[in-house]
Parts: sequence; C-alpha cells; structure tokens
Amino acid sequence: MLNKTKILEDIRLIKKVIEESSIPLDTQFQCIDAMQRILNITDKQPDFTDDELNAIYSAMSDYEHYGEEEHEIADSICAKLSDIS
Repeated sequence: MLNKTKILEDIRLIKKVIEESSIPLDTQFQCIDAMQRILNITDKQPDFTDDELNAIYSAMSDYEHYGEEEHEIADSICAKLSDIS
C-alpha cells in the first residue's frame, strides 16, 4: 500500500525532528502519541488486490445507475478507495 508506506516515512521523519528539537518533553510525548494513533488507523486500512479493486469499481459503476443518491454514494466509495490504494 503506497499511502501506508508514505505515511510511515513521514511519521519517522516527524518523530526524528521532534526528538531533536527543543520542544518540551510532555509535548514530544503528545506528538508521538498522536502519530501512534495515526499508525493504528493506517494499519487497519484494507489492502485490496488489483482484481478486488476492479470488482468493486465495476460494482460501483453498475450501482451508480440506480439513481442520483446511488450515484453520489458510488462516487464517494470510489474516492475513498483511491485514497487508500
């Protein structure tokens, strides 16, 4: 998962900057806790194969033809999938 790898790299860099800065220790701990929460969320993101994503996009393409609300829902789902893949 490309986004997950990028997030991990960014967090490592931020952690290094925080540790090397003159930020008070309690603020450093708060920042590191926040980064850990981000990592926990990132770890829970599904890692779809290309075939699985193609199946979902195909299903959403069919679903969006059911009506205006369904079209908006399908667009929202596809946008969220593109953010995690």
